[in-house]
Amino acid sequence: RRHRQMCIRDRDMHDMFNRSKSLMELDLSNFETSNVENMNGLFYGCSSITDLNISNFDTGKINYMTSMFGAMDSLVSISLGEKFSFKNSNAAALPVPSGAIHTGRWIKSDNSTSSYTPDDFMSKYGTEELTAGTYVAETNLWGTSPWEFDEATGTLTVHAGNLGEAKDSPWNTSKVDIQSIKKIILNGKIV
Repeated sequence: RRHRQMCIRDRDMHDMFNRSKSLMELDLSNFETSNVENMNGLFYGCSSITDLNISNFDTGKINYMTSMFGAMDSLVSISLGEKFSFKNSNAAALPVPSGAIHTGRWIKSDNSTSSYTPDDFMSKYGTEELTAGTYVAETNLWGTSPWEFDEATGTLTVHAGNLGEAKDSPWNTSKVDIQSIKKIILNGKIV
């Protein structure tokens, strides 16, 4: 069965999926957005979506994009295309990737870019290295092992993977003050 392209005729996608808190997956591959002018709050409050693919979105005629991604608390992967640009830069409210394992920054999924704060990412997307592709929440890594640090308890948890070199440890890279570490948990197979 073939899917037909959905054309947004009234040029307004304002609040289309707003506050769809239980929505976990969204297939927008057949949306035709080249004439849309308003995407304010489009995904606002879609707090269960982790991956969002809007690589086919054409935002060339967009005038309004305020809080388009606001309150998307679980978002850790976003795919953007060549015809996408953030209008009014930071107003779109791309979230800060949350969770102790994330750095709060965005990076291309193949690690071919530097990592960027959400504000820097939105203002620079479409220039230099920030081109079409999939971007993910940057993860704290020691070698290939993700790690997280709980400041309240002083607990450093290192997850399964290959640690690599000691110089790349969280305390030797100045990401965690060694004096703050009270307990280290090795979670899973670590080599």
